[in-house]
Amino acid sequence: MTYPPQPVSSGTGDPGQGEQTYGAPAQPANDKMNPMAIVSLVFALTGCLSLFGIVAGVPALRQIKQDGGRGRPLAITGIVIGAVINGGALILTGISFLLG
Repeated sequence: MTYPPQPVSSGTGDPGQGEQTYGAPAQPANDKMNPMAIVSLVFALTGCLSLFGIVAGVPALRQIKQDGGRGRPLAITGIVIGAVINGGALILTGISFLLG
């Protein structure tokens, strides 16, 4: 038989006063920013190195999923921007070969 978690007192001395919280922490265990996510965004924003934004973003997402750190939006943004820039460059290169 399992019992519900017991409330934790706020430490005011009187158990009836103050807020009560239940066991689970409000923040994830690892709240560090993933450096690969930052690298992904920085590389994606540079024009000529935007491919490395994709290359750095995918492992960053894997690390964040595994470790529970922060930076998922940065990694996704780096992947998307890198894909848009490289896709646009690929389309423009194809058009220039067709027209030129």
